[in-house]
Amino acid sequence: MDAPYAVVVLQNDPSLHSGDGTFITPNETTEMVDCLRVQGLTVVLQTVIECDMAGALAPYSPDQWLVLNFCEDWNGDGMDYATPAQLIADLGFVYTGCPADALQRSTSKDETKRYLIAQNVPTPHALICHDGVVGAWNHFPAIVKPASQHCSLGITRASVVDNPTMLGAQVAAMYEQFGGVVLVEEFIDGIEFNVSLWGNGDTIQVLPLSSIDYAPFADYHDRLCTYDGKWKPDSVDYQTPIWEFAYQIDVSLRTRIHEVAIAAFRAIGLRDYGRVDLRVLAGVPYVLDVNANPDITRSGGMYRAVSQLGMDYGAFLRQLLELAYTRKNKA
Repeated sequence: MDAPYAVVVLQNDPSLHSGDGTFITPNETTEMVDCLRVQGLTVVLQTVIECDMAGALAPYSPDQWLVLNFCEDWNGDGMDYATPAQLIADLGFVYTGCPADALQRSTSKDETKRYLIAQNVPTPHALICHDGVVGAWNHFPAIVKPASQHCSLGITRASVVDNPTMLGAQVAAMYEQFGGVVLVEEFIDGIEFNVSLWGNGDTIQVLPLSSIDYAPFADYHDRLCTYDGKWKPDSVDYQTPIWEFAYQIDVSLRTRIHEVAIAAFRAIGLRDYGRVDLRVLAGVPYVLDVNANPDITRSGGMYRAVSQLGMDYGAFLRQLLELAYTRKNKA
């Protein structure tokens, strides 16, 4: 089980993270290190202190070490995944996950939307609103999202609007709370699929599909995967089980979901691994979001998908490293 590389598991200072559940915890990074050592790898856990990436990686040689990148933010900006990735690359290291430009692109929902449209990937009709001002729009119901947030931050039942008055009020509320760009999309009222993928080049594998069936909710305003539903265990949304792995699905639809998810993966420039969220309406999969930095802890959706294949957690992490190592050899 020996490998021709050693591994730096790289993290930000965990004491600076918020306690809302959206960041990797010390227990989770420790588990990653332990599981990789069981795989026979030489592994160290390294913390970047005060944004000193060069200092953090100084003890290691890019020729001998791969970086398992868990820098979830940078300099207090919880949405800045791109800067640490670029700094790692600038120091000559190969690291797991997407390049900086794809990470940057995927943190902006309006930018993601532009790239999907440019590559003819099915995605809901949308309107980009600047400064809280709504332009012409007549597709209802619609959903209003802050374009620069992740983890469903800002998504509540009030996000789904039925008329211009509700739309204007929700766009103004999101702009006041988050600033920046607000994205309005046609609301796709259908089963949602979380599509995890890994691979590079011509070999992109779609992992077992996780579906979210909102049928238990009579009111379509509640047919959402909200921030509370993802991160607040005491909330009603979190305690309502709505997702499962979609084994019973029409073969032709499964094939189409795979095709659309792979097209979205490539359109945004992902590599190694990622997740595409989509909903199906009248047999058409519409891409809602592309996540270039999905949760890869044991409890995250990426590993939940892999676990359906019978792969243990350590082997899953090693596969991410093998994808990066293969890229290194091809460079």
